Amino acid sequence: CEDARNTTCMNHENACTTMKLNIKLTTDTESHKLEWMTRSCAPFTEAKDAICQAKKETYAAYYEEADIKADIKCSIKFCETDLCNAGDAARKSFFMLAATIGLFGLFF
Repeated sequence: CEDARNTTCMNHENACTTMKLNIKLTTDTESHKLEWMTRSCAPFTEAKDAICQAKKETYAAYYEEADIKADIKCSIKFCETDLCNAGDAARKSFFMLAATIGLFGLFF
């Protein structure tokens, strides 16, 4: 699925996926926008909404525990030909890193 890693998918993984999360984090004093995109192998499923909902709930619970309001949007795309989602194996924006460091800095 991913040219940079030259991944060999497992037998049950018949599709390449691109998952994108857009997260807006808000505290009493700050607000940050994050974007996270991952590409990987996975079994093809029509249950994209359920996958996104589970991912959103996981992140929401994590941020809620730290008293951070999180508005999370998720999307998943599947494709079924070799290297159809070629790109970075996992791309995290600079803002995600900076925001995470900044927000966690508030609690230490």
